[in-house]
Parts: sequence; C-alpha cells; structure tokens
Amino acid sequence: MGGILVGVAAGIACFSSTPAFPADPTAPSHSQEVEDQGPNEPAPTITSTSIPEAPMVGYGAPDFTLTNLDGKSVHLRDFRGRVVVINFWATWCEPCRTEMPIFQSAYRVNQPLGLEILAVNFDEPRSEVQEFRDQMFLGFTMLLDPGGVIQRLYRVSGYPTTFFVDREGVIRAQHVGDLNESQLDEYLESVGIGG
Repeated sequence: MGGILVGVAAGIACFSSTPAFPADPTAPSHSQEVEDQGPNEPAPTITSTSIPEAPMVGYGAPDFTLTNLDGKSVHLRDFRGRVVVINFWATWCEPCRTEMPIFQSAYRVNQPLGLEILAVNFDEPRSEVQEFRDQMFLGFTMLLDPGGVIQRLYRVSGYPTTFFVDREGVIRAQHVGDLNESQLDEYLESVGIGG
C-alpha cells in the first residue's frame, strides 16, 4: 500500500511541477519559425495547414521540427508510413524515468516492424538529456524542445504524456501519466504494431 501511495505522490509531483502553458498558443496556417529560445539550439518549427484547437484522437498529429542530440533536424512528417510514439517528458520526472526502459524494450523489438519513438524533452540542456539517455541506455530518438514550444502545441499539461500516431499521421490514442508494459503493448496493437 505504501508503494502505491509513493507512486501516486510521484505522479502528482510531476503534474504539479509542470509549468503552466497558455491556453491558446499560436496555431499557424502555414510554416512558422518560432523565436529562438537559446544560443545553442535552433528554434522549433511548427508546420501545419490545419491544427485543431488541441490535438485530438482521430485528427492528424500537428507537424513539427525539432533538433535531436546530434544537432540534426527531425521532422515528424518524415515518419509517415511508420507508427510513431511521441512521448513528452523531463529528466526530473520520476514516472518518466520509470517508463523509459519499457519504451526501450518495445523499440528494440518493434523498430524493424515500423515503430519510431520520439522522446520530446521539455526545455532542458542538451548535456542533461544526453547524460540521461546514456545512463538509461536508450536507443530511440531524443528531441530538444527549447522553451516548450511543441509541448504547448500538443497541450501537454503533465509528464509524461504520450501520443500514438498511426502510419497515416493520425493520432489514435493519448495517454497521460506513466505507462506499464501491458498498456504500451495495447496501444501499439491499436496502431498496428504487435498483437
């Protein structure tokens, strides 16, 4: 019972520690460069012609461009034809740490079947994210989101938050909070991976 309460408390801490985002971030009608948030990271880019008020199941996932840990631009649209898991997280979030090995295991098994995992970090320095990745032995793509621009676009209000995007670029599920292995397997099956 004590373990459950500790887990609940850790989850609440991640949600209550999450910065509040404005209710109405800019929804561009075409490509928009967002103001640079730091000297070392390029500004995130939002690209879309039709963004709903908030990303919703059954609608296209809002496109974006972020930088990976190697300094290369990664575009969501480039993964069309693959199942994409977009996980919003932070190094200080304990439930995020708990689910990372589960993501790594699923990625190792299902990457040849068309699974991509994009772990979008909230506004932390590249060095901290690299250290986290190396400590956790993670092989999937880690992305930097200076200023939390893409987190606002996706209306993330707590960590972790995960979106499951099918091969056509449509959001098929959203999960707020950490995932266990069986939940992740069910979500992946719902978008055509495993089962």
